[in-house]
Parts: sequence; C-alpha cells; structure tokens
Amino acid sequence: MLNLKAINFIILFFSILLFTPVLKAENTTNLQFVKVETNSELKIVSKNMLYDQKTNNTQFSGNVILTYGNIKLMAKDLKIKYENQRDVDSLRLEFYASGDVVIQNNEQKISGDNAYFNKQDEEIILTGNIIYSQENSLVTGQRLVLDLKEGTASITGPVTTTFAPRKN
Repeated sequence: MLNLKAINFIILFFSILLFTPVLKAENTTNLQFVKVETNSELKIVSKNMLYDQKTNNTQFSGNVILTYGNIKLMAKDLKIKYENQRDVDSLRLEFYASGDVVIQNNEQKISGDNAYFNKQDEEIILTGNIIYSQENSLVTGQRLVLDLKEGTASITGPVTTTFAPRKN
C-alpha cells in the first residue's frame, strides 16, 4: 500500500505535468528569482583592475566577484561602462561579464557563458549554456532574463526542465 508521502508526490508530479506548459525550443517559462532594492550597494573584488578615463570603462579580471544587494555574480572578466552624472541616483551603468559566469543568492544559482546588466532597466541578461538550479529543480536554456524589480526570471530555449522529488 502507498504511504502518504508517495501519494502526495504523485499528485504533485501530475499537477506539474497538467498545469506546466510543455517546454520546447523558443518557449519561455517564468521563474521566481529575487528582488533587489534599486539603491543597493555595488561591490566588486578582483585580482586586477584597469580604468580608462577617456571612455569611462573599467575592466576587472581574475576571479571577479560582484555583489549587488543579495545577489552575487562571479566571472573571469567584467567590463563596466558608466556615464558620469551629478548624482549617484542618475548614474548610467552597464556591465558585461564573461567566462564561467555564475549568479547566485542564498537559494538559487544560475550559470552561463556571458551576462549583461543595465542599471536603468534593472535586468541581467545571461546567454549561452544557461543552467538554473533551485533545491531539486533544474532548468536549462540558451538565454535568461532576470528582472530585478519584479523578482522574475524568463528562460528561452531550447528549454529543458527537470523536477526531482525532495529527499527527506
């Protein structure tokens, strides 16, 4: 006879199958990720830094770790471009990360080949070999957009989603 945990798992599994859209090439799925306060501190640690005053570009290389609110981004290289404004709130900031890019918070982890961030849009766009993991779930795709204002993530394909039962 089936125990209560097995019955609950079966119900959950078939609910996911019935109410989750089939994820194929070029489909999009929305995932809850994380919200970040737009006035959060931005901190960068790396082995090397090169600043070009003419272009307002800063290049960080070697084990780059960027912390923004409760999100941590790690990559081999990070290029930051900004336009000098009179106050910090109107600072126009963009960054490009490349090489083994990983973004994580306490519960979720996303990896990809490259990442782009625009402070005005409060979005991080990852491209290439995306892997999103949370607890026992895994989603893979080719492009992921993190909306830091809304706390959502959208992955486009081909998308593969794997749900595994929780281990007790």
